[in-house]
Amino acid sequence: MFSFGLIKIQTTVNGAVTIVRGDDTLYNNMMTIQNGYPMQTKKEFVSKMFKGIMAVGFFNTRMGTRLITWYAEKFTDSVEESIVSLTRGFKPGDDFLSRFRVRPGPCLLHFMNWRLENFDLNERELSDRKLIQSVETLAQAGIFQPGIDIKDRTFWLFPAVVENKQLLINYLAQKGVIAFKGATQLRYVAPAAGYEECPNAKWFTDNLVYLSVHST
Repeated sequence: MFSFGLIKIQTTVNGAVTIVRGDDTLYNNMMTIQNGYPMQTKKEFVSKMFKGIMAVGFFNTRMGTRLITWYAEKFTDSVEESIVSLTRGFKPGDDFLSRFRVRPGPCLLHFMNWRLENFDLNERELSDRKLIQSVETLAQAGIFQPGIDIKDRTFWLFPAVVENKQLLINYLAQKGVIAFKGATQLRYVAPAAGYEECPNAKWFTDNLVYLSVHST
């Protein structure tokens, strides 16, 4: 399955493509289930697009970032949760799964098709090289970069591991850059009773900060 959610580089704000090979029964069952879902309306598509464009526009400018941070500090209980919720495709809740159970409408299908037909591999590789340069720059500054030795690397989240993540987050905030410690659903899973902790994994997640690095 290939996701086209808001935080993906080839985003269509929401939607995904699933490829099923060699199993007609599975494919037909999946189609039957999906055809029973309500179809996304044009109004819902436009609403999601508007929110996505607003989020991208604000987060890619220093002034926009400061305005969002100011608003969250003044009118919400948690700056981090408020800002993260703007970029999260599906927010946690009791009806979490029901939010996925929607058929794509014509507008979304057309946009996804446009994205696929106009994919630029050279642009994608240039973006990766710039992000790799960011990784190497941070590593040279003594900041641990997970997966730095991976040769064929792609980017979704941009993590860094530091000794005092709150200090780094506060420093970056003063510079108009947003970085968070909980911008993902990825969590350390404690072992079952009778099994040892995994100290490296726990240390990793306890000291992990997600940076906002623009591909351009």
